Amino acid sequence: MTEKSVKCALWLREQAVQPGDIIGICTHNHLESYVPLLAALYIDAISNPWDNELSPTTARYFLMLTRPKIVFVNAESAKCLEQVIKENNLNTKLVVFGELAGFEDASLTSILHSQDDTGINEFECVELSSPDHVATIVCSSGTSGLPKATEISHASMINYMACVKIHDLQGHVSMWTPSMRWYCGLFIIIKAILDCSKRVIIPDCDKIEKICRFIEKYKARMTDYGGLCARQTKHSKPGSCGFVCETGRLKVVDPDTGKVLGVNKTGEIWAKSSYMMNGYYNNPEATKNAIDSDGWLHTGDLGYYDDDGEIFLVDRISEFINYRAIKISPAEIEVLIQQHPAVLEVAVMAVPHDVEEEHAMAFIAKVPGKEIEIASGKQSTYAEMKEQSIKCALWLRKHGIQKGDKVGIWTDNHIDTYVPVFASLYVAAVICPWDEKVSKTSARYCLSLTSPKLIFVDTDSVANLVEAAKEANLEVEVIVIGSLTGFVSLTDILQDQVNPSEIDEFRCTIVDNLHDIAMICASSGTTGMPKGVELSYLSLYNSITPIEEVHTINEVILSIPTIRWHYGLSLMFELVMSNAKWIITSAEVAFKDETEICKIIQDYEVTWLGTDISFPYVLFKYNILQKYPMPSLKKLVITGGPFLKKIHEAVAKMMPHTQILNCYGLTDAGGLCVSQAKNSKLGSCGFVTKGLKIKVVDEQTGQALGPNKTGELCIKSEFIMNGYHKNPEETKNVIDSNGWLHTKDIMYYDEEGEIYFVSRFSDFINYRSIKLSPAEIEGILKIHPSVLNAAVVPVPHETDIEHPMAFIQKVIGKEVTEKELHDVVANNLPDYCKLIGGIKFVDKLPRLTTGKIDRKQLKLLAKTSNIILCKKLQKLHYHDAVREFRIEDNILIGKEIPINREPVNISEVLLKTLKSKPNCIGQVDALSGEQDTYADMSERSIKCALWLQKQGVKPGDIIGLCCDNDMNAIIIMLGTMYIGAISNPWDNDLSPMTARYFLSLTSPKIVFAMPSLVPILEEATKELQMNMKIVVSHKLNGYTSVEDILSGHDINEIIEFKCAKISNPDDVALISLSSGTTGMPKGTEISHSSLYNCLLPEKVTELEGHTCLWTHTLRWHYGVQLAFHAILAYSTKILAPCSIIFNDDDEAICRFIEKYRVTWFSIEPGMLIRFYKSDLLEKYKLLTLKEIMSTGANLGKEHCLASAKKLPHAFITTGYGSTDSAADVTVMIKGCKPGSIGFVAPNVRIKVTDVETGKTLGANQNGELRLKLPCIMNGYYKRPEETKRAFDSDGWLLSGDIGYYDNDGNVFLIDRISEFILFYGINISTTEIEHVLKTHPAVSQVAVIGIPHEIAGQHPMAVVSRMSNKTVTEEELHDLVAKNLPEYCKLREESKFKVRIKDNILLGPEYPIHRESVNIAEMILQTLKSKPDCIGQIDAVTDKQTTYAEMSERSIKCALWLKKQGVKSGDIISVCTDNNLDAIIILLGIMYLNGKCNTWDNEISLKKYRLTTLKVIVTAGSIFLRQYQETLTKKLPNVLIKNSYGSTDAGGIFSSQNKYSKPGSVGFPLPNVQIKVTDTQTEEVLGINKVGEIRIKIPSVMNGYYKNPEATKKAFDSDGWLRSGDLGFYDDDGEIFITGRISDFILFRAINVLPTEIEAVLQTHPAVFQAVVIGMPHEIDEQHPMAIVSIMPGKTVTEQELISLVETNLPDYCRIRAGVKFVDKFPRTATGKIAKRQLQSMFVN
Repeated sequence: MTEKSVKCALWLREQAVQPGDIIGICTHNHLESYVPLLAALYIDAISNPWDNELSPTTARYFLMLTRPKIVFVNAESAKCLEQVIKENNLNTKLVVFGELAGFEDASLTSILHSQDDTGINEFECVELSSPDHVATIVCSSGTSGLPKATEISHASMINYMACVKIHDLQGHVSMWTPSMRWYCGLFIIIKAILDCSKRVIIPDCDKIEKICRFIEKYKARMTDYGGLCARQTKHSKPGSCGFVCETGRLKVVDPDTGKVLGVNKTGEIWAKSSYMMNGYYNNPEATKNAIDSDGWLHTGDLGYYDDDGEIFLVDRISEFINYRAIKISPAEIEVLIQQHPAVLEVAVMAVPHDVEEEHAMAFIAKVPGKEIEIASGKQSTYAEMKEQSIKCALWLRKHGIQKGDKVGIWTDNHIDTYVPVFASLYVAAVICPWDEKVSKTSARYCLSLTSPKLIFVDTDSVANLVEAAKEANLEVEVIVIGSLTGFVSLTDILQDQVNPSEIDEFRCTIVDNLHDIAMICASSGTTGMPKGVELSYLSLYNSITPIEEVHTINEVILSIPTIRWHYGLSLMFELVMSNAKWIITSAEVAFKDETEICKIIQDYEVTWLGTDISFPYVLFKYNILQKYPMPSLKKLVITGGPFLKKIHEAVAKMMPHTQILNCYGLTDAGGLCVSQAKNSKLGSCGFVTKGLKIKVVDEQTGQALGPNKTGELCIKSEFIMNGYHKNPEETKNVIDSNGWLHTKDIMYYDEEGEIYFVSRFSDFINYRSIKLSPAEIEGILKIHPSVLNAAVVPVPHETDIEHPMAFIQKVIGKEVTEKELHDVVANNLPDYCKLIGGIKFVDKLPRLTTGKIDRKQLKLLAKTSNIILCKKLQKLHYHDAVREFRIEDNILIGKEIPINREPVNISEVLLKTLKSKPNCIGQVDALSGEQDTYADMSERSIKCALWLQKQGVKPGDIIGLCCDNDMNAIIIMLGTMYIGAISNPWDNDLSPMTARYFLSLTSPKIVFAMPSLVPILEEATKELQMNMKIVVSHKLNGYTSVEDILSGHDINEIIEFKCAKISNPDDVALISLSSGTTGMPKGTEISHSSLYNCLLPEKVTELEGHTCLWTHTLRWHYGVQLAFHAILAYSTKILAPCSIIFNDDDEAICRFIEKYRVTWFSIEPGMLIRFYKSDLLEKYKLLTLKEIMSTGANLGKEHCLASAKKLPHAFITTGYGSTDSAADVTVMIKGCKPGSIGFVAPNVRIKVTDVETGKTLGANQNGELRLKLPCIMNGYYKRPEETKRAFDSDGWLLSGDIGYYDNDGNVFLIDRISEFILFYGINISTTEIEHVLKTHPAVSQVAVIGIPHEIAGQHPMAVVSRMSNKTVTEEELHDLVAKNLPEYCKLREESKFKVRIKDNILLGPEYPIHRESVNIAEMILQTLKSKPDCIGQIDAVTDKQTTYAEMSERSIKCALWLKKQGVKSGDIISVCTDNNLDAIIILLGIMYLNGKCNTWDNEISLKKYRLTTLKVIVTAGSIFLRQYQETLTKKLPNVLIKNSYGSTDAGGIFSSQNKYSKPGSVGFPLPNVQIKVTDTQTEEVLGINKVGEIRIKIPSVMNGYYKNPEATKKAFDSDGWLRSGDLGFYDDDGEIFITGRISDFILFRAINVLPTEIEAVLQTHPAVFQAVVIGMPHEIDEQHPMAIVSIMPGKTVTEQELISLVETNLPDYCRIRAGVKFVDKFPRTATGKIAKRQLQSMFVN
């Protein structure tokens, strides 16, 4: 080390380095980094270490700051440094660490070799004349700007090393990461040498694991990351900086007053020591600001010291974030974030905010392995760009391009765009950019305007360019960008072999005059073709000078404009100057696909986007941010037109992480003129940029106007254009004699100087960011011989701002078509000049009195014409059609769209659609992800049709469909309709009663059903004596499955298949079941014509482009309509199974929406209400949803608004229709009032009539809605009378719904006529009360019904289901109604909380469960003591009473006696006693001691009593039959008869009736009880109305059977459910019914016969008091049923009568084959149950 450092010092002396000269050192940590540092110190030169990686900007800054004589530099930065030295004509010499071509004689290795050893021993260091000589200049960190150069003296270094003991490195193996660029790194190098410490060198490394490996490998004991003023000791507090270092002094002062603060007071830390800096190099002002007159250094750091003198750092003064009036410490937030294990580093900084000054934003570096690397496209480094552009410049020079020659560049944005641009500037040629695609006319014009010597051009435009040059007799050299035979390409130029020295020695051509022309950019003029705007080098320099806020320094840039536009060109220059990374995309992508732009931004982590105003408009209109939120985007810079305040606000809200800056600039003005700042007002263009003057003048007088006065904007600066090339007249018109440029833009400024764009008074058309010249297009149109005159005007457009539209006056007697004129424009002008707004022919153009064309009138005419034109060209969107309704004679009339009354089979239309797009995804199974393409669907549905035909199914036959919401359902329906048969979908879950009803109603030839429904259907067909085939949806032994019917078909049959023709449009296609709100569902006949006309092309647009999910199955007409709608719209539907839909599994639905990115979702209101009331939307944001359709019931205004608030990205809509109307009746669209059901749908008529008189009512009057529409049902199947009642005499459908419409045509629904509650003659609306109750956050769903009342008529009662995990009391709901509705709406009957059913499990109300170790007897004793005077029990025979005080005393006495007998915890005490006053006393006494009470039977006799005092009778222990409960209720009208159900094993009662329960049930589950019903064979969980074993979960369940673990194990299933052994079911309301015991089954020929079913039939005979059916053994049939019957007193019945009764009402296997036995009374168990086993043994014997 000595040898190398001395040799270097000797070499420095040879280079005439004197004391005080500066030696730059630009390197990382390595074995030789110390050499120039020590060498400089030896000879009293000043070392100046820099960053080891340099950009041109930082290199220039360091060189100009310290002007070093020599710089030792890394090979990686040498070239960059060399270039900057040349550019700035500096004499700095470079020495390279390592090897680098071209620096063989200027490397550290070479200079060390150049010195021999003779001078080493004689070498002596220079003696200092003063200890304050500067030893080193170290750069500050640059947290408050560019780094300052800190002067450190020799004395400072010596004192620091002598005094600061923390850096005692003797005996240590030391390692540190900071390089010499930091003072701590430089100091430790010297300190390690002085302390003879072994130094382990690690290069710049941010991999912690790697550093740890180094420490372990080299056994390093000392590492250092810095620290100079304060240090910790081993006793220091965590988080402190320790104590002040030796000889140092610190104080804490108030940063505002300078007052010295005391202990634990936060202020700025000031430091004083013998080793402080001298000051900042060449910056006395900054030195003066940093060190005060008393020698205290103001650190800029905030901190405090505690009572022990330990110092704590808080933050930097300059780094506070000003949030409102609060100063936020970034460091505080950083410390918190740093605690996360995945965070490696964090920096919190301020982001400007319009209202709140600044917001805190965090930048996070993750721990390696937790970041996803983004794939990048083709790249060019700055070094490559430099080399390529110089190569091109050399080629230009060799081909005679000289200063002032014009070079055309006609190209798009691509990786090589910059090459000819920069090369032309290097050689001082004039750049002439133009469109990338040119017509021959445009090429001819550009050539004549600019006369270029050479043109770089895209291959697509070469032919037009060459032909135009030939016609104009111009010689121009063409260089192709791309590849084209016969032409030199840019690729050829760049691939030429060029001597590296030529590139290294290349120098740009000197420009003598800054006002010389640098480029000619195309502008637009009010007349004629674009003008050439001459822009000088001065203008160019100004346009690339970074402007505050919109600058691009160190950004990742994506810019939309091409170099044809001045903004695109200047931005390219600025990017390079700003050290930015440029992401390039073509103009075609930029203008045609905003989604692709967003994807690029997201993929490449773009931070800065420059675009025209169309881009944010598209973001706002089309919600692209849902898919591409673009979190990296920090700045969105907008130019090219007025940016409306409301759009600015909306986009800012959508992109809170992005600073959106609106700007204004002109090519004529030399670039950007006005730019927003961080506090600019929304909708403004910002403030005038540096170096410009702006005034607003009156357009007529030219007088300058003041604030808020609108006028023409004029600009003055050194940077505006020189003028229009070859057009002095136009230049004179635009730039006045005082040098003001007249922009022709109408603007104003406010009191703060902020500028606002209003409009243009020129005729430019603002297409995106492009200003189109109407005159240019008009000139082309007039070329056509048939055009006499043409006027082009703008038509407003929501995203592109304006489109050009042409009005054409033809030459009399000549013809021309629109297509011809479109072709003329397309062939002669760029794409953006196309007449997108259309062409309109007129007899003559309107003119002003001056003779000029009246363009204002044409603009008004264009708006109207464009609407009509768009309607001709485009299919009218359904929502637009909905808007076009009218009101005539108090009838709402929807837009009339032509309907089709031809006999068309709707399924044929659907089949053609399926075949038209075979690869389209038609449906997806939400659970499995299985997909069906349109090809799959068409093939499978044809196969189904072929199979049906083979079964003899003919047109008009009915096919039942009773399936899950699966992939086969629509296939079966289509197959049915293809052959002209009628599809009849049913509920997917059937009870025996509904099965019998449906079959008897429609008599289907075949029914497709789920396997679980087969027994029910078989039994029903047998009872109805029908011959019907069942096809199962999934495999079932003995039955044909859907899979079977779809296999084995000939391919030719499938290909040649044709749908059946229908003879009449009213032929029935579908029998859809009504909802059954007024009785059993009716079969509604829906015709082919109805289905066709409810899905007209306008309606189909509603689902186009959507991925759909809905909860309506094919059982509902709306579900069928949606299924057909999706097919016609080519939309994918996601199928959720019925088990999820009907069990309210809302979370599963949310998962499906997010998984499949659903955009259109139809839902019933209850589910939507649960969504927003629960916390589901916190977990699932559902951001893909664009539209949510609520149907099936009225959503209500409050719920609509609340849902919209939770799902702001989705349009919440609703509609109104019915199975009977068979189509939309109303549709809510944007603009409808919240709470309404929308406007009348197309082809629909609605009138509101008086419920009593039928008189038609006007706006805002309540009445029945009556409907007319072409899709209406044919009628009710086999119900002519009911069909007749459904229509009035004029053919209007009576909806049964009460509603009204307002003056704007919004329709509002109030209630159903049949659902009014009649209270003292007042019709109360149930819906009104329901809406109020639904506003409670705990209410999921509610139904209000009328309960009969002997005086009032009816009382309202609410049936309520609660949200899971939420509670509400009846009292709360009563209060809610009372506060919000009139007195007559009060809930006079108690609210009934509906039992929840989830996954086919009954869930009782959830109450808190106690699991603490509590002796229940202790709780009872506390209760007894709490109310001593309360009467606890009465002996019914003696009337003797005991109070709570007596019960507590007597039970304690019993416990004390037991204790004296040696009874301990766990001992068993038997109790065999009557039901008397002492029984409970003994029981409690035993339990007080934690003994076990074992009660035995006791025989008691009952006496007859009168029961007039009874209020409640609770029955339990066996089945209490319905007829008995009804009879008892009649005999005891004032008594509530409550049947209950429970068992000892379950720990008591677990279900009980209430006053609303159905007779014969055992009521509802009690709180905290769960009940499920399972199949006795398969243990499958069964649904509603399915009989199986009842299983229970309850907190009070037994521990088990005493000393019988085997029996305990059998009592529970593997999931912990208690097997009750009882058979039963629950109904739709969750009410439970017990049908028998499993063990009571009678096995007859392998059939399980249920005794209770026979008993129930026998019980219907008036003479039968009680009946029990038992099984009697039989040698062949196993068992025969026998009935044991007791007769009512005074009545008779014969055995044969009872046998016949059973035969008439039950299947054959239920016959009483073992006969009937009569008994006077039944033997009973101790609990009162009939002893069936005793009976069986009696009669068997």
